[in-house]
Amino acid sequence: MSRALKFLSSLRLTVVLLGLGILLIFLGTLAQVHEGTWNTQKIYFQSWVITKPLLYHRRWPVILPGGYLIGTVLLVNLILAHFRGANWGQRNVGQVLAHHVPLLALVFVATWVAVRSPFVGMGFFIALLALDMWISRAGPLKDTYTGKKLGINFTHVGVVMLLLGQLATDQLAVETNIRFREGETRSWSEKHRETELVFLQDVNTAQEKVVSIPESLLARKGELRDEKLPFVVRVKEYAPNSKLRERAPVMDKSPPPATQGDGTKLTVEPQPEVYDDKRRNLPYAVIELLHGGNSLGTWLVSILLEAQEVKVGNDTWRIALRSERTYRDFSLTLLDFTHDVYPGTTKPRDFRSRVRLEDPKTRENREVDIFMNNPLRYGGETFYQSSFDEFDPRVTILQVVRNPSWLTPYFGCGAVGYGLTRHFLFYLIGFILKRRSA
Repeated sequence: MSRALKFLSSLRLTVVLLGLGILLIFLGTLAQVHEGTWNTQKIYFQSWVITKPLLYHRRWPVILPGGYLIGTVLLVNLILAHFRGANWGQRNVGQVLAHHVPLLALVFVATWVAVRSPFVGMGFFIALLALDMWISRAGPLKDTYTGKKLGINFTHVGVVMLLLGQLATDQLAVETNIRFREGETRSWSEKHRETELVFLQDVNTAQEKVVSIPESLLARKGELRDEKLPFVVRVKEYAPNSKLRERAPVMDKSPPPATQGDGTKLTVEPQPEVYDDKRRNLPYAVIELLHGGNSLGTWLVSILLEAQEVKVGNDTWRIALRSERTYRDFSLTLLDFTHDVYPGTTKPRDFRSRVRLEDPKTRENREVDIFMNNPLRYGGETFYQSSFDEFDPRVTILQVVRNPSWLTPYFGCGAVGYGLTRHFLFYLIGFILKRRSA
């Protein structure tokens, strides 16, 4: 057991892990050319193991550790090395906790203030450093372990928070987009890469009932049941990417892919998946609806097709395959969108969206400007000015990010910055005092 702990806390393991991290970044950078940025992140950095990495147009039959595995082992190595080197059996643990914990909490508060008001936060940091220097140099903690090593300890805590914050972001963060034209209102946003099969029924003029089936279930095919639906959904065909075209009497001798709806006039051709960040896959499915054991027919659904009607008794439903949506209790209305470019170029200089935020629950009704480096934060989400439509100057695209751990990287950077600055100043002051006394 002691040998295992010694290995996990060794500096050699740290060097090996950093080397593997550099190799991973190198391979991931090259893979972006063919895999795309999003897919490369999933394969190389948001995985435990990489099998057959792509290098120079060729898959190599090797197994490498992924970003999660390298980060986890590095985290364990960092924690064990710190506690093993601190020799806690000979330290006044109560004194260390009494000094470290309140000061670390104040550093986090200063970081939170700096995020919202940089100059005020910086003043808070300087005041904390001055007080800490007096306590550790001339005050009650003079010549103690906690006074000497607090900077290094805070630096380690900050690095640990950065590693954990990245993991939390990968697991918890959700990114969607809102695309709307001036005058339009949105209470939902869409995921760029995920799709869903939806069944819609109008409740009244302002509301509709939505039953959603994620794409992951469509890929398994077979029968799907939901107590909210009056029929059973049988997935007969599915492909993650496709091409649609109108049927040609001479070319297409086989039956159409569907017996109902738009699929009776179209032909679908499965295509290889694309990983280009500027393009997206166009999935399709052929579904059969069963009511009371009898078939109502088959429908071709695609992200390229509009919703199609299905009658079940006296009820009318609409079926569609669309980008997966996230609904909210509040809405945004695009009032105005401006897009300025640098003279003589098409390079964006400034583009911003003026929106009206309306929340019936809180009775909030206000206008907000969203532009670069000035997002809207509301309801636990952040709305960024992301892009625009090159062909329609009235259309804006907002990126919506829900990340419960969004402050963790700030706290980690605050702890690292404070720790390094404090460690440097502590020994610099000691060196200056020693020179003066000599």
